[in-house]
Amino acid sequence: YEEFTFEFGPYHTFLNSELKKTESIGKVLRRNYSINLNYKSNKKLTTQELFLFPCYEYELLISLIWAGDLDYDGKTDFIIQIPTSQNNEIGDSTGLFLSSKANSNELVKLVAYFIS
Repeated sequence: YEEFTFEFGPYHTFLNSELKKTESIGKVLRRNYSINLNYKSNKKLTTQELFLFPCYEYELLISLIWAGDLDYDGKTDFIIQIPTSQNNEIGDSTGLFLSSKANSNELVKLVAYFIS
């Protein structure tokens, strides 16, 4: 369980990872980590799972590239390293998550991504 915390506006915002599933693929051990976004305000904690991140090594390496209010709605938006699309786990992807596009049960929504 790892956690990255930062303050933005009225929210105590933090990203955390949690091991969800471990499976063997031949001789390779794959660990799937749930990456969660959490907002805490006025003693209320709201959590959203952003994605599952497959890890084939001993450490989960993920990058929070940027956080701030890109869409000027007073809530945090993110650019985060994300897993590539299903069945294509080789390569790097970067995802843009906006709070203004989130559904009522979400904190943010993935609105764009770039695969390199």
